[in-house]
Amino acid sequence: MAEKNPKRTETFDIAVHIIGLGGHSSTPFKTHNPVIAGFELIHAVTQRLWYEFDAFDNVALYPVSFSAGTKSNIIPETAELVLRAEFVTESQARQLKSLIETSADAISALYQVHYKARYSGKKTKEVA
Repeated sequence: MAEKNPKRTETFDIAVHIIGLGGHSSTPFKTHNPVIAGFELIHAVTQRLWYEFDAFDNVALYPVSFSAGTKSNIIPETAELVLRAEFVTESQARQLKSLIETSADAISALYQVHYKARYSGKKTKEVA
Protein backbone atom coordinates (compact mmCIF):
# COMPACT_ATOMS: atom_id res chain seq x y z
CA MET A 1 0.00 0.00 0.00
CA ALA A 2 1.33 3.47 -0.89
CA GLU A 3 2.30 5.78 1.91
CA LYS A 4 -0.52 8.27 2.54
CA ASN A 5 1.69 11.35 2.85
CA PRO A 6 5.26 10.55 1.76
CA LYS A 7 8.02 12.89 2.89
CA ARG A 8 9.31 15.46 0.41
CA THR A 9 12.73 14.07 -0.41
CA GLU A 10 13.55 15.77 -3.71
CA THR A 11 14.45 19.44 -4.16
CA PHE A 12 15.65 21.91 -6.73
CA ASP A 13 16.49 25.59 -6.49
CA ILE A 14 15.78 28.17 -9.16
CA ALA A 15 17.52 31.52 -9.30
CA VAL A 16 15.42 34.07 -11.17
CA HIS A 17 17.43 37.08 -12.34
CA ILE A 18 15.00 39.93 -13.08
CA ILE A 19 16.15 42.72 -15.38
CA GLY A 20 14.19 45.97 -15.34
CA LEU A 21 14.85 49.63 -15.88
CA GLY A 22 16.18 51.40 -12.82
CA GLY A 23 16.02 55.04 -11.91
CA HIS A 24 15.48 57.52 -9.12
CA SER A 25 12.71 56.75 -6.65
CA SER A 26 11.23 60.24 -7.20
CA THR A 27 10.25 59.16 -10.73
CA PRO A 28 9.06 55.55 -10.45
CA PHE A 29 6.82 55.98 -13.50
CA LYS A 30 9.99 56.10 -15.62
CA THR A 31 11.21 52.73 -14.35
CA HIS A 32 10.37 49.04 -14.69
CA ASN A 33 10.94 48.01 -11.10
CA PRO A 34 12.45 44.51 -10.76
CA VAL A 35 11.84 44.55 -6.99
CA ILE A 36 8.08 44.89 -7.39
CA ALA A 37 8.12 42.26 -10.15
CA GLY A 38 10.11 39.89 -7.91
CA PHE A 39 7.68 40.21 -5.02
CA GLU A 40 4.75 39.73 -7.39
CA LEU A 41 6.42 36.55 -8.65
CA ILE A 42 6.74 35.24 -5.09
CA HIS A 43 3.07 35.99 -4.49
CA ALA A 44 1.95 34.43 -7.78
CA VAL A 45 3.80 31.13 -7.39
CA THR A 46 2.84 30.62 -3.75
CA GLN A 47 -0.83 31.37 -4.46
CA ARG A 48 -0.93 29.09 -7.51
CA LEU A 49 0.20 26.14 -5.38
CA TRP A 50 -3.24 26.15 -3.75
CA TYR A 51 -5.00 25.83 -7.10
CA GLU A 52 -2.70 23.46 -8.94
CA PHE A 53 -1.88 20.86 -6.28
CA ASP A 54 -4.03 18.80 -3.97
CA ALA A 55 -3.45 19.55 -0.30
CA PHE A 56 -2.18 15.97 0.12
CA ASP A 57 0.34 16.12 -2.76
CA ASN A 58 3.07 17.18 -0.33
CA VAL A 59 4.85 19.80 -2.39
CA ALA A 60 6.37 23.09 -1.27
CA LEU A 61 7.70 26.13 -3.05
CA TYR A 62 9.17 28.97 -1.04
CA PRO A 63 11.58 31.89 -1.36
CA VAL A 64 15.09 31.32 -0.06
CA SER A 65 16.64 34.70 -0.83
CA PHE A 66 15.92 38.01 -2.51
CA SER A 67 18.49 40.68 -3.30
CA ALA A 68 18.38 43.94 -5.22
CA GLY A 69 20.21 47.24 -5.16
CA THR A 70 22.50 48.76 -2.58
CA LYS A 71 21.77 52.51 -2.79
CA SER A 72 19.15 54.68 -1.09
CA ASN A 73 16.47 56.35 -3.23
CA ILE A 74 17.42 54.32 -6.29
CA ILE A 75 15.25 51.73 -8.03
CA PRO A 76 17.75 49.07 -9.12
CA GLU A 77 18.17 47.68 -12.63
CA THR A 78 18.14 44.07 -11.44
CA ALA A 79 16.93 41.81 -8.68
CA GLU A 80 17.61 38.15 -7.93
CA LEU A 81 15.16 35.77 -6.34
CA VAL A 82 15.95 32.20 -5.32
CA LEU A 83 13.08 29.77 -4.84
CA ARG A 84 13.30 26.24 -3.45
CA ALA A 85 10.94 23.51 -4.56
CA GLU A 86 10.40 20.32 -2.55
CA PHE A 87 8.45 17.40 -3.94
CA VAL A 88 8.05 13.65 -4.04
CA THR A 89 7.57 12.66 -7.70
CA GLU A 90 9.11 13.68 -11.01
CA SER A 91 5.71 14.74 -12.36
CA GLN A 92 5.41 17.17 -9.44
CA ALA A 93 8.84 18.59 -10.35
CA ARG A 94 7.70 19.18 -13.94
CA GLN A 95 4.49 20.80 -12.74
CA LEU A 96 6.39 23.07 -10.30
CA LYS A 97 8.81 24.16 -13.05
CA SER A 98 5.90 24.95 -15.35
CA LEU A 99 4.17 26.90 -12.58
CA ILE A 100 7.29 29.01 -12.00
CA GLU A 101 7.97 29.64 -15.69
CA THR A 102 4.40 30.57 -16.65
CA SER A 103 4.14 32.85 -13.61
CA ALA A 104 7.44 34.53 -14.53
CA ASP A 105 6.25 35.00 -18.13
CA ALA A 106 3.05 36.69 -16.93
CA ILE A 107 4.85 38.93 -14.42
CA SER A 108 7.45 39.81 -17.05
CA ALA A 109 4.75 41.01 -19.44
CA LEU A 110 2.82 42.85 -16.73
CA TYR A 111 5.80 44.80 -15.36
CA GLN A 112 7.78 45.08 -18.61
CA VAL A 113 10.81 43.32 -17.15
CA HIS A 114 12.85 40.39 -18.45
CA TYR A 115 14.08 37.40 -16.54
CA LYS A 116 16.62 34.62 -16.76
CA ALA A 117 16.00 31.44 -14.81
CA ARG A 118 18.79 29.11 -13.68
CA TYR A 119 17.88 25.77 -12.11
CA SER A 120 20.20 23.95 -9.77
CA GLY A 121 20.56 20.21 -10.02
CA LYS A 122 17.98 18.06 -8.32
CA LYS A 123 19.03 17.05 -4.82
CA THR A 124 17.81 14.34 -2.52
CA LYS A 125 17.23 15.46 1.05
CA GLU A 126 18.28 13.36 3.99
CA VAL A 127 15.15 12.17 5.78
CA ALA A 128 15.41 10.76 9.28
